[in-house]
Amino acid sequence: MDNRTVGASALKMSAITLGTRAFATEVSEEEAVRLIHRCLDLGITSFDVVDESQPADNTGGKQRGRTEAILGRALRGRREDSLIATRGGGTLSPEPNLPRHSRATLREQVEESLKRLQTDHLDLFLLHYPDPLTPLAESLEVLASLIDQ
Repeated sequence: MDNRTVGASALKMSAITLGTRAFATEVSEEEAVRLIHRCLDLGITSFDVVDESQPADNTGGKQRGRTEAILGRALRGRREDSLIATRGGGTLSPEPNLPRHSRATLREQVEESLKRLQTDHLDLFLLHYPDPLTPLAESLEVLASLIDQ
């Protein structure tokens, strides 16, 4: 599998990325784990997850982090072979009118994602939706701080 460099960084990722959103609704956890392991065996090392998803029973309610938790369990013992991209600033806040990219919100989301993914670092952290309530400077400051950590 060909690898690509991410921007001007030294970070390398496979040319193909597996998106995991369907793991919460259309694919059983067992199937998801088999798919993730097969991808790794084929050299596909990049995984795109999100911290929000529909539950597997399609009841319409939202469930935090199901796809992250599945990926975290699947990558046990193989984390160093993978690149994980996840997101913050989603819509599952108990108070939807709170700032999505505030210092406190982003720090909390990163910590929760790290726990669910069973890892000590994220390779890529994306801001999922725009946030007109948080000054851009605050969002960039917290992202820079998270990178330093």
